[in-house]
Amino acid sequence: MRIERYIPQSLLLPHCDLVLSHAGSGSVIGALAHGLPSVLIPLGADQPHNAARCEDLGVARVLDAVRCTPAMVRDAVAAVLADPACRRAAEAVRDEIAAMPDAAHAVTLLQRLVRNGRRAGS
Repeated sequence: MRIERYIPQSLLLPHCDLVLSHAGSGSVIGALAHGLPSVLIPLGADQPHNAARCEDLGVARVLDAVRCTPAMVRDAVAAVLADPACRRAAEAVRDEIAAMPDAAHAVTLLQRLVRNGRRAGS
């Protein structure tokens, strides 16, 4: 075992089979961008919404943070790893993310809006 203060997800996720997280936006999008299914234990803020949406998409199982036990986590992880449908769903979302335009496209659209706005106000 090795403990680190911080390791970028981009270095870890390519080597993972599953993500166990609190369902924060960064953790969820990181897992999905790598086509990884998840076990999610939401605590607050946007996490319950993220977890529910992931469950609806079939990419994750969700556990209740208050009632959750180590055995429940173990069982959920084992079940997700054994469920090829969950992995396929996560891979489908990964493919959708990969097909999305990149940040450069957004910059081009914003520049176009600025140019068109200046002409309209002239």
